[in-house]
Amino acid sequence: MSDERRKPAAKIRRGSIEAVIWENGKEDGDAWHTVNLHRVYKVKDEWKETPSYALADLVQVGRVAELAEAWIEKRLAAFSGEEGRGRAKP
Repeated sequence: MSDERRKPAAKIRRGSIEAVIWENGKEDGDAWHTVNLHRVYKVKDEWKETPSYALADLVQVGRVAELAEAWIEKRLAAFSGEEGRGRAKP
């Protein structure tokens, strides 16, 4: 990886819950995805993130996770030419 900061493949946000989707590659061209889920909040003028959720957040956590899964499935299908699970070749 170069000295530049890598950017996520996608971000999905509903309310204060955000999923950051990373596309990771290997030298042979295969790719796989990872997802980071967090809650964003503001303290004074500074935005912060936490991996902790209140009971009221859990519905959105589930929905954002489902949307992230759908995004990844669509990405993999685009590479494989069909719906379903597999590895992407960027």
